[in-house]
Amino acid sequence: MLMLIFYVGKERYALDCSHVIEVIPMVSLRRVPQAPDCVAGVLNYRMTMLPVLDLSQLICGSPSRCTLSTRIAIVEYRDVARTLYCLGIIAEGMTEALTLSESQCVHQGMQLENAPYLGKTIVDDRGTIQCISLENLLPFRDRVELLPLEVKRVE
Repeated sequence: MLMLIFYVGKERYALDCSHVIEVIPMVSLRRVPQAPDCVAGVLNYRMTMLPVLDLSQLICGSPSRCTLSTRIAIVEYRDVARTLYCLGIIAEGMTEALTLSESQCVHQGMQLENAPYLGKTIVDDRGTIQCISLENLLPFRDRVELLPLEVKRVE
């Protein structure tokens, strides 16, 4: 499988590329008043308004730095009813991909109630990489509030 690698602080994280539609440069977003801190805003993506989450804000409580390697990944997201949506996620250092087998992803031995989006772990010659589980990225309440419209995959 192909994994998109990115950083939150100095730690590496990975996202399964089978969910990634496109990676775009960081652009200006429209802020959403009263939204949770991890909601960076909304993006006009090919005439569809998409909510955009900042993974650094979600994971460590501080926004992603605006650098040349900070990107927005447009991803497919399925809610509990298996409805398909698109969502943008911001992360730093989103410039690398890694090919590996499913057997290289191992459970970390614990599940955190406040961070259900933390999936399996990858170990390579540079250390560990924490996988992000997209289906567990948002609590149910936020799924309903952030993703009110179904969006078809952009080809």
